[in-house]
Amino acid sequence: MRRSRRTEQPTEGQAELGIETRTSGAQDPVQEGLGAVRNDDWIGQPTMGDAYDRISTRIFRVDVLSEYEELEAALRFGKPASRAEYGELIDALDEATDNARRAHLILVNAKVALEGFELDQTIVMSDMRAQATNALEREKESGARKKAITEADVEAWMASNFADEWRSAAERRAKAKRMVEHLERLSDLWRTRCQALDTMVRTARRP
Repeated sequence: MRRSRRTEQPTEGQAELGIETRTSGAQDPVQEGLGAVRNDDWIGQPTMGDAYDRISTRIFRVDVLSEYEELEAALRFGKPASRAEYGELIDALDEATDNARRAHLILVNAKVALEGFELDQTIVMSDMRAQATNALEREKESGARKKAITEADVEAWMASNFADEWRSAAERRAKAKRMVEHLERLSDLWRTRCQALDTMVRTARRP
């Protein structure tokens, strides 16, 4: 039997924006991912769809410190891997696979946290930057300054007039970036552990 087709009527908001409706089959409109559509006329923050939003919520609901401490502690084998029995290697590979997933999860959380931190830093520093720019422009207007104002001039003024704040911001930024680098290393270590154990399991003598 031929599937019926229907023409969706534009909402009031769509009509005002000149959005044309389309004729579609009886299937429900795609709600997720590429080609996703909305069933309302709301236009605001972009979204990947409800299911992806829920996945995102779960991914970023992690006890990061607890996970990190457990993953760091678990890197060392209870006994030398070269003396492990076949069954112990299987168990270790299973645990390492899960730990690699966990390590990547806290790395993803850290990268998003770093982006948020840098945005906050920009907001905090914007007031100091505005003061620096205004002060340098006054110097230029008064004739005390001849050359054009550069970014280096602005940063030098900020560092000179807000020395404590400038140093603290730079230190926090450096620590945040190095912390993410360390978590990248932790994730790589667990991924490498999985590969090494997989090789050992494949070549180990089965019982």
